Parts: sequence; C-alpha cells; structure tokens
Amino acid sequence: MADLYETPAELNLYIGRGGSFTRLLIWYTDKTKTTRKNLTGYTFAGKVEEADGSTTDIAFTDTNLAQGEVTMSLTLAQMNAIGLGTHHWYKAWTVGGESRRVVAGKFTVLDYP
Repeated sequence: MADLYETPAELNLYIGRGGSFTRLLIWYTDKTKTTRKNLTGYTFAGKVEEADGSTTDIAFTDTNLAQGEVTMSLTLAQMNAIGLGTHHWYKAWTVGGESRRVVAGKFTVLDYP
C-alpha cells in the first residue's frame, strides 16, 4: 500500500520478476492523513516506460473511489515482458475533462532467485 496526497508525488517501485504485481494506492487531501480524497468520477491511466521506448499499460481498478482507494496492477505476462532494470512509470487521472500526472517514479524490475 502507498499513501499519496493531492500534490504530485514520487513513488519508486521495486518488483521481483516472476509474478504479477498489485499495489493499493490511497489518496489523501493532505499529509496529516485525516481526510481521504474522494475520487468518484475520476478515470485513471498509466504506463511503464522502458529506455528503448516500449511501454506497458498499467491497469487501475476502482477499489473504493469514495475513500480514495485505487489498485494498480500488471499481469504476469506484462511483468515478464518488461525488461530487467530501472524504468520509469506514471499514473495520471482525468476529471472534468482535465488530465494530469499525479504520481511517477522509478519502476525497477529485479531478478530475484
């Protein structure tokens, strides 16, 4: 789980190859974590971008939008297609016809034994 705020954020992810990937993201209106952001009506998109220019779409699922909860995931096949090493990823949301990237960071795929 990752706690995020209304301001754009950096979230670096480290994932071992050999399985699917799922992460719950919870959005708050401020850093005190007293009020969750209501994401009802928002849509989400994101990608993992490799250095060679190839991209992999990230799926975002409505876990509980009214409580600011969204789950991001990649299938086993997607994870196997992403090369080992450090890449870039981002998540954008759209609301009221306006889109913006709200979280991004390194997406590092490691070859654990």
